[in-house]
Amino acid sequence: MRIGILCPTYPPNDVPCGVGDFTKMLAPRLAEAGLEVRVFAGAGYAGPEEEGGVRIRKIPGGWGPASLGRIARASREEGIGALLVQYAPDLYPPAGRWVHFLPAAMRLLAPGIPPVFSMHTVGISTLASKAGAALMLASAPAILSTNEEITYLIGKHMRGAARKLREVPIGSSIQPPPDAPGGRRRFSAPPKGGRPRGGASACSWRAGAGPMAVGSTMCSKSAPKRRASAGS
Repeated sequence: MRIGILCPTYPPNDVPCGVGDFTKMLAPRLAEAGLEVRVFAGAGYAGPEEEGGVRIRKIPGGWGPASLGRIARASREEGIGALLVQYAPDLYPPAGRWVHFLPAAMRLLAPGIPPVFSMHTVGISTLASKAGAALMLASAPAILSTNEEITYLIGKHMRGAARKLREVPIGSSIQPPPDAPGGRRRFSAPPKGGRPRGGASACSWRAGAGPMAVGSTMCSKSAPKRRASAGS
């Protein structure tokens, strides 16, 4: 299966971004798992057109309402079967409200290519942002939550969207110094049958399952099941 990943800050880019760095690690892992991967990066992408088994295509122009048509066109031309959308409000400057209409635009301009939203934050600090996020998630075919807090917020504020949500925690990209006293014991190795010591989140040691879980979600024809109950 061929999938697309929309990531405006895919590196190397002039805007340092943790979501971009994570996508840079995710994409080749998905390719190693047997998927054909196309990354749709921002105009600031300064790397090769192909790297690590992944093809990168820049979406021309700045981000805005016109990007809806450009993303749909790129999806059709690349022949992808699904589009993974890396989402955080500040990923799509100067104002990311247009991306709330991406599910509707894909349904109209690229029928048969479902967008799956990977939520790195919800962005519901204002009434307008909450309404926009609710519209986006209500019309999205499937949703990935990258941590327990996002799962909780979607379950609390958008119960309908929670029914098509799957939680796929992403791991920490920060490695403790190997010579730090107790560093690997405290932050890398989880206690048997439990969470990591030292207050580290479950994401820190469950990261290995991330690419496989993302891949299985993208390949699934039906809405994914939740891994955490709404509002819990």
